[in-house]
Amino acid sequence: MQFLKVLTDGVTWLKIGPFVDSGDGNTEENELVIAAADVLLSKNGAPFAGKHSDEALTGTGASGFYDCLLDSTDLGTLGRLQLRCHVAGALMVYHEYMVVPANVYDSMFGAELLEVQPQVGAGAISWTININDADGVDLSGAQVWVSTDSAGANIVQGPLTTGADGNATFLLDASDYYYWVQKDGYNSAQGVVLTVS
Repeated sequence: MQFLKVLTDGVTWLKIGPFVDSGDGNTEENELVIAAADVLLSKNGAPFAGKHSDEALTGTGASGFYDCLLDSTDLGTLGRLQLRCHVAGALMVYHEYMVVPANVYDSMFGAELLEVQPQVGAGAISWTININDADGVDLSGAQVWVSTDSAGANIVQGPLTTGADGNATFLLDASDYYYWVQKDGYNSAQGVVLTVS
């Protein structure tokens, strides 16, 4: 399976093939005329339908491969994308792709880092937990998470990392919780009672 970047605009060119002779199953077919309507796509298991771009396949079919243009309608849906093309004189060609968010693609194949948003919760109350070291100084870079039980088996939010101010802010509903803190070189806090009101 190949990865493709989701498109919100623009186009992507793909090499599809190899197209080989339907009679012997071996000879490369390098002079086929392949219309846009011959390329069918299925998004996340939906029925196959013609690609949106009306651009025919181009190229000389070197080694039985042709250039296929897909646009933002073709590549605008995240998830599994199947492509099939069957023209007279050649065996069917089939490719399978995974369309992923741009940041995921760029972090896998480019120089970008993967951007993630830690779980902060869906509660109605913004609640900040401040973490200090043994000297009372704000502790940055500590991992903080919240659970509903003293054993820590039901984690409801986090872990979040404290900022330079030693704070981690969660969105919680009014209730009693427990929080944990961990950082190398810090005496970790385990199951500290937290009442949100």
